[in-house]
Amino acid sequence: QIMRKGSSLVKLVRGKKHTTFKSSSHGLTCSVFSPTSNVGFNYARNAASWQSRALNPFLNLFVRSRLERVLGKWSDKYVIAERNRIDAYCRMFAGFIPTRGATITPVKVDSKPYTVSGEIISPRPTNKTNAYSSKPRIVLYIHGGAYVVCSPLTHRVLTSGIANLGQIDVFAIDYSLAPETRFPKQIYEVESAYRWLLEEKKYQPHQIILAGDSAGGHLVASSLLHFQDVNLPAPCGGILMSPWLDMTGTGESLKKNKDIDVIIPGALLERFVKEFIVSEEDQRSNLKNPIFSPIYATDEQVRKLPRILIQVGSSEVLLDDSIRFVNRFKEAGCEDKIDLVVFEGMPHVHSFMYWFVPEAKKAMRETIKFINDVSG
Repeated sequence: QIMRKGSSLVKLVRGKKHTTFKSSSHGLTCSVFSPTSNVGFNYARNAASWQSRALNPFLNLFVRSRLERVLGKWSDKYVIAERNRIDAYCRMFAGFIPTRGATITPVKVDSKPYTVSGEIISPRPTNKTNAYSSKPRIVLYIHGGAYVVCSPLTHRVLTSGIANLGQIDVFAIDYSLAPETRFPKQIYEVESAYRWLLEEKKYQPHQIILAGDSAGGHLVASSLLHFQDVNLPAPCGGILMSPWLDMTGTGESLKKNKDIDVIIPGALLERFVKEFIVSEEDQRSNLKNPIFSPIYATDEQVRKLPRILIQVGSSEVLLDDSIRFVNRFKEAGCEDKIDLVVFEGMPHVHSFMYWFVPEAKKAMRETIKFINDVSG
């Protein structure tokens, strides 16, 4: 067991297959097993890079403070107006979003059970080839935004990065948002997109990877569980970046990290669930349903999931969601199917900053390696 004093995390020792740890501050145990890659439980021992240290105060000032203002002006009308402002800014500056040569193709999927639109991001042409670039593969990407904001356009920096670095197409869907559309309708829109890839585009399950960040990570995990209910074959892997996996809000890090998370105010998610995302009826009876809170998935459900990669920052209020989800795999006896990578001091969905921050570059490299491992 490798522990650093005062730390709740452990570093995977390269070359060792199996690492078990007990979190001193969370009271949790976790076993991490990486049979096909070196991606495992990673805890950086060195101080965060200067780029990260410089960026965190900026995020705290301009992102977290804005979300705190949303909490202070609580109404459907204000949240929708905020979303419209974000969309307007993104459309205004769409030409300046650094997609680095990736091609964007709008798509409308007319498939059961719902019609859903989105965009396919194709990698820029390159003379460099590898063992994977010629294979038909695709990432079905689900953006975050607490189910109330954002779109494929807001996440184009990230999706084009995955496309270019992985030499793989990315299908980013534009699913319905709250408060107009309550969860779990979004799961059925993901199902439509997945069926379209299987039935219309003729991809095989082993050629498809689901990926998402934050609420998108929640939607990835929930959709994988939903696919079991409707007898759809599982894709070859799932990537969860800073995922939100517990709508009951019982993770200890929601309190422990509420003052150091530079993006998400501790009270935000609970209030979003109550006010916007989930109906009153579902709040009363379904929040512990695994579709709503995947950390409550049964052993049988967990065993049927594909390989999973989780990336999260140590200062996030959602840290415990990731740790407890990994524990579910251990309890179900299939810890060989999940890899957890924790980055010290990194903010929510730090992969967004892969073009600038070294830790985010590392996260993106491990994302691409995972994609190659599971779809190779």
